Amino acid sequence: MLHFHAGFRFKTLEIKVNQEFLSRVHRFVSIELKKWLKPGYYTNRRETQGRKDMKQAYNLWIGICLMLLAGSAVADKTRQNIIIILVDALRPDHISYFGYPCAMTPNIDRIAESGVVFMDATTSIPLTNPALATLLTSQPISRTGVNRNGISLLPDNPTLAEILKANGYQTYAVVSCWALYHNRSGLHKGFDHYIDSGTSLSLELDAKQVTARAIGLVDSQMNEPFFLFVGYSEPHQPHQLYPDLSGSEKTCAPDNRTDVEKNYDSEVSYVDYWMGQLLKKLDSHGWLKNSFLIIMSDHGESLGEKNYVGHGRKLYEHILHISLIFSGPRIPEAKKIQRPVYILDIMPTILSYLGLESKTKLAGRDLLPHINQNEPLPEMPMYYETNSIAVLDLPGLKKIGRATPPSAIALRNGNLKIIYDLKKKNWEIYDLARDPKEEHNLFDQQNPEHHKLAEKLLEDFKENSASGPHLKLEFTP
Repeated sequence: MLHFHAGFRFKTLEIKVNQEFLSRVHRFVSIELKKWLKPGYYTNRRETQGRKDMKQAYNLWIGICLMLLAGSAVADKTRQNIIIILVDALRPDHISYFGYPCAMTPNIDRIAESGVVFMDATTSIPLTNPALATLLTSQPISRTGVNRNGISLLPDNPTLAEILKANGYQTYAVVSCWALYHNRSGLHKGFDHYIDSGTSLSLELDAKQVTARAIGLVDSQMNEPFFLFVGYSEPHQPHQLYPDLSGSEKTCAPDNRTDVEKNYDSEVSYVDYWMGQLLKKLDSHGWLKNSFLIIMSDHGESLGEKNYVGHGRKLYEHILHISLIFSGPRIPEAKKIQRPVYILDIMPTILSYLGLESKTKLAGRDLLPHINQNEPLPEMPMYYETNSIAVLDLPGLKKIGRATPPSAIALRNGNLKIIYDLKKKNWEIYDLARDPKEEHNLFDQQNPEHHKLAEKLLEDFKENSASGPHLKLEFTP
């Protein structure tokens, strides 16, 4: 377990300054008032009335000062907290809010109904550490330097936690996945408290333990304004059957699910229950109503589609598609966003919501104008890659490695998506509007438009991949 204790004392400092100001005002007014109230100053009724008026003026002035002091504390409370709850490998189409009957997710559903749900959000890479490196920096993989687990974030990337901390926020994180441990990811930068399981793969926390540690922070250490990041491992592989804690009766009939799907769904319901306990605790402190809450996943999961179970080796939609929900003050309720959005868009949106800026140019887009005013989103080709070697030296994990060439790359431009498997030298193109399950490969060697798309993918690969500048690829029809 690792803790950082470099937090700002923003509220304390602000109140101390105001109290000093109030003391000076009090001393000044007292001295002046004593002059006016000296015996002999007033010798008639009019002067006695004047003395009463002066006392009232004095009391009024002190009251104004107290209001100013209280106002500064209230103003501090209006700074919204930021809460990100990340559920590893959570597919949105396995959340009951989306009409899925076989997993009970009442807590996620409740947040979705009170906020904005993104129907077409995708990650940058279906591996946890690299995906979160792009989330917390809004930089492409070429800038983060992280394209598989076990690589530490390059130091010249300011993180969301660092920016919020520099603006007076207390910053807290509780994570479970071994890929996010501080000594392997570098993602602890900017967090006052970063709680993980240290160094052992066998000590990954389950949802109950993550919630317990997060509640421990909530009850003992957290002060507003704060940034809280909570990372759950379920429903990541290996999928196992958990007890149903929801108390709700499932309506999954007929139940034609495979054992893999049943185990996955039970993990989804399990993590939803413990997330609900954390949300209740935050609400009991009155913090949810003053928080911008984001529930999301880092990537999706293949549950047998394309003859594959897992997420790190392929770039199909059920693996890239992430859950993404916004809720909080100034966020519309019960709204669905159909436009494609990208994991890199989240950090710029948070900073815009708070009225803050990054000194480093961010690669993502601010989604708020589209959410609140339905303004068109700027077009943004979305680049993806993955690495069949999820991590090097897995048994010991003693080394923090460097980026290695990806096994597959992809580019989405509007509804068209192109995938290139670097090992098999295989091209695929899909029209996602007509073929969301990517069942019909449209790639045609003779189609000049496909040639252009392939060349664009390779160009973006060189710009966006951590290994792009070092790996030469050419498109040969």
